[in-house]
Order: sequence, then structure tokens, then C-alpha cells
Amino acid sequence: MISLHSSSASAPAPAALVKDGAFVGQLVASLTIPVFVLDTDARVMIWNRACEMLTGVPAHEVLGTRDHWRSFYEQRRPTLADLVLQDRTDDVRRILPRCAPEGSPSSLCLESWFDMPRAGRRRYLVADASPIFGADGELAAVVETLRDLTDEKMAQVALEQLATRDGLTGLANRRCFDDTLHAEWARALR
Repeated sequence: MISLHSSSASAPAPAALVKDGAFVGQLVASLTIPVFVLDTDARVMIWNRACEMLTGVPAHEVLGTRDHWRSFYEQRRPTLADLVLQDRTDDVRRILPRCAPEGSPSSLCLESWFDMPRAGRRRYLVADASPIFGADGELAAVVETLRDLTDEKMAQVALEQLATRDGLTGLANRRCFDDTLHAEWARALR
């Protein structure tokens, strides 16, 4: 649901803008966050410019198709948006309990590495998928947003490496030794 309000107390929200599909389309297209929207038949309705830049797939190749999965996977498999559309959120939550955002029973989120086949690179993405309901309460579409956290993840990996390796030699340091000793001791006690 989209809600608009005016910053001026005397001027009402432009309700016509909410109903204007062109405005909503332009709004999503101009977002700097990669977004795509599937209709109830799993066909791509919206594939914004940021999504094009992330995936390397131009909108004209996926709009109106069910081929959005090709942007993220080599082999056919569902995206989070597909799982929400298929009402499989409970199945996903059983397998991946951390995939459920609090307060959104029909939404899913996932954080993982993705090999982007068309972009030719590996990216660490956070994906969120949520249903969009019409005024009648029926499912109208599903929106999936993506955030590229590759740089942050690489910095985290580098920091973890610095914590367990000598910066000059690259050899394991005392902390790595202690961690390994503790893990092996626990394994031996089993």
C-alpha cells in the first residue's frame, strides 16, 4: 500500500498520484535500490534501473517474462518473490528460520552470496520479498528489493583474517591457535 501525505498541514495529499500507475512506475524506476515486481502469474511487471545495473540484465529482456531467475542463478530456481507468490513462506521459515522478518508473516528475507551469471561477478546480497495486496485484499503482486553488501562483507572477512593472522607474515597467530585448540579439544571430548 502506498501512502502519500503533504508536508503542509493545509494541503491534502494528492490522492490522484496514488492511483496514477505512471507515477508509481516512475517512483520505483527512480529508486537507487534494485527492485523488481512480479504479477500473480510470476511475470515481471517492474525491473528498475538499479536492478539492471546490479544484474547486468536490461529491463526489456525480462519485462513480461518469467525469466527473472536467470539474473541470479545459472539453473532455474525460485527467487524469494516466487516463494512469496507461491505462498511457500512457511516452508522456507521451517528450513531457514532467520529468513522471516519480524511482524511480516507473509514476507521473506535472505542474506547470501549470489553468483550473478550475466553480471559476471559474485555479490553478497540481502533480498527482501513482500506481497502487495489490492484494495479487495487479494494478492496483486510481489515486490523484491535487493541490497548489495559485497563491500561490507569483504571488509568483515578481511577484519576476521586480521584477527587470526599475522599482518606481516600471514601466518596463524596466537588467537587462531587458541581457537583451533579449543575446537579440537571440544571435538575430542565428544
